[in-house]
Amino acid sequence: MEDYLGILRAGGLKHSSLTRKLASLRGFFSYLCQEDILIGNPASLVKLRSSARRLPAYLTRRETDRLLALPDTSPRGLRDRALLEFLYATGARSVEVARLGLEDLDLDNRTARLFGKAGRERVVPFGSRAQAALVEYLASARPLLAAGRNVRGLFLTLHGKPMNARAVQYVVDGYLGRLQLGRVVTPHCLRHTFATHMLDAGADIRVVQQLLGHADIVTTQVYTHVSQVRMREVYYQAHPRA
Repeated sequence: MEDYLGILRAGGLKHSSLTRKLASLRGFFSYLCQEDILIGNPASLVKLRSSARRLPAYLTRRETDRLLALPDTSPRGLRDRALLEFLYATGARSVEVARLGLEDLDLDNRTARLFGKAGRERVVPFGSRAQAALVEYLASARPLLAAGRNVRGLFLTLHGKPMNARAVQYVVDGYLGRLQLGRVVTPHCLRHTFATHMLDAGADIRVVQQLLGHADIVTTQVYTHVSQVRMREVYYQAHPRA
């Protein structure tokens, strides 16, 4: 049994896939035991080695400030600044931002209605800086991009069409590249950055779970590990006897 799983692992099968394979084997052998074909379940004692979960990459606060200062004051720059500020302020997924319509934004109350996985709806707050960037974009840039067309989408391409998730990621990736961080970061890192900074500042993990739209708190808990790593770094840098 372990040899079989070892062959699958050597072939590059992911830990989650191995877990499903083992569950299927356990179910099959359990059936054979019920039919008195086998005396015991040979898969019941087999355990998979736990898979080390890769910690999500995120930006420091200084790097985040640098990123948000990059867009210029052109219509494209105003759009990009509003987009980056909104992503960092809400932790929204790229696809959720792409689905945003003008009617989903409440600038007065600084909230946005997002539609996540499986169509789950949630309302998230955003701060005053994101609000200011959105107001400027909507007043000075979006009308130029829309060019008189009646377009529902909040964020528009240079051709006046609603941005899709790939377009959102392309914009974010371009600005991340300009930071020249010397490490791999993806457009999704603004979501990771949002969660990590919130937890670093003492936010309750269940609140962060709701803001991110996670169905299971286990998904959110990975960010507590990131915060603990950062906590150790600060400790060893700051404590005189560390």
